[in-house]
Amino acid sequence: MIVKYPNNKLREISKPVDWNKATINLIKKLTSELESSKTGIGISAIQIGIPRRVAIIYTEKSERLPLLNPTIIEMEGEITSTEGCLSCPNEIVSIKRAQKINLAYTTKFGNSITRWFEGRDAIVIQHEIDHMNGKIILDYKDNS
Repeated sequence: MIVKYPNNKLREISKPVDWNKATINLIKKLTSELESSKTGIGISAIQIGIPRRVAIIYTEKSERLPLLNPTIIEMEGEITSTEGCLSCPNEIVSIKRAQKINLAYTTKFGNSITRWFEGRDAIVIQHEIDHMNGKIILDYKDNS
């Protein structure tokens, strides 16, 4: 079940994960929640009440991409996005984000990689990393 604002769990800082069976099971649980949402394009573990640095996004190419311990190591450009959130239903907020990001993360197979993302994919990843850091879209409401 998706944790919804104003639940304080959404403010919790997520902890890094090891690549193990528990993490694989968490990926499966997140995938199920995201698929059942019908409208979501990304979900972070904290949104189901588990404070771990794991997220899943659907890329623009319809790739389901699990991200373990994602860290942005470089950002380029700026874009204003209009974002909604499974944890903040009926809220839409304009947010300034980096247009391109270079992301270091661990794959669902346990491989550490670095990859560039841009456009919608970069925006969704930044949104999910915000969740991992205890930040939600409503925090941007007065800053846009």
